[in-house]
Amino acid sequence: MPNTKSSITNTPLTLLQVLPEVVLTDWISTGTARYVRVDENALVYLAGDPCTAVDVVVEGQIAVEKMDEEGRLTRISQFETGDVFGANLIFSGLKVFPFGVTALKPSKLLRIDPESLIRLAMADRAVLLSLLKAISIKSFALSQGIDYLTGRSIEDKVLIYLRQNLQNGQTRLHMTLSKKALAEYLDISRTSLSRALRQMKSDGLIDYDRSSITLLKP
Repeated sequence: MPNTKSSITNTPLTLLQVLPEVVLTDWISTGTARYVRVDENALVYLAGDPCTAVDVVVEGQIAVEKMDEEGRLTRISQFETGDVFGANLIFSGLKVFPFGVTALKPSKLLRIDPESLIRLAMADRAVLLSLLKAISIKSFALSQGIDYLTGRSIEDKVLIYLRQNLQNGQTRLHMTLSKKALAEYLDISRTSLSRALRQMKSDGLIDYDRSSITLLKP
C-alpha cells in the first residue's frame, strides 16, 4: 500500500523518512542500492564525472565546489543528512556533474539506482513528494550559489544572501555560517567581506554582531 505519511498540504518528509524499510532491505540485498562511506575531504565526484545514481546523505556533510583556473575552490552548495543529490541531473537528462562533490566530514551515502527509485515514486505518493521536494529545493540552492559567482558587488551579494534567507517579514538573520564559510559561499575573501560589512553598517544598510545580521532597509 502506498505510504500516506505526508500530503500535498503538509511539508513532505525526507526520502530517508518515507522510504519503506522492506523496500530498502530488498534494494540492498539485490544491489539496487548500496551504502558508500566517504572520508573527510575525499572527493565523491569530479566535475565531468557521469551521474548514474541518486545519492542520499545518511550521515555527514557534502559540498558542491567549483575550482577556478588557479586551483581555488568555491563552495556552491551543501548537502546535510537527509538531502538528495544527483536526482536533478539524472531527471533533467544532463547526467554529468558540472562541479566537483566533496565530503566536508566523514560521510555515509545511500546510492540508489534511479530507475528503481522512479518506479517506487510512481507507486508511493509520499516518496514522489519527497523526491520532488528534494530536487526543487536543491536546484534552487545550486542556482543561488551560481548566482553569487557572477559579477556582482560584494554589497549586492550580501544583500541577496540576506533576502533569500530571511522569511516571513523577518529582518534579523541568525548566522549558521562562520564569517570564513560565508565568504567562501559568496566567493569573496574574508577580509573583503569584513570590510563590506563595516561599510554597509556605516551606510545604515545593516547592523550585525557575532551571531546575526539585521537588514535595516528590507
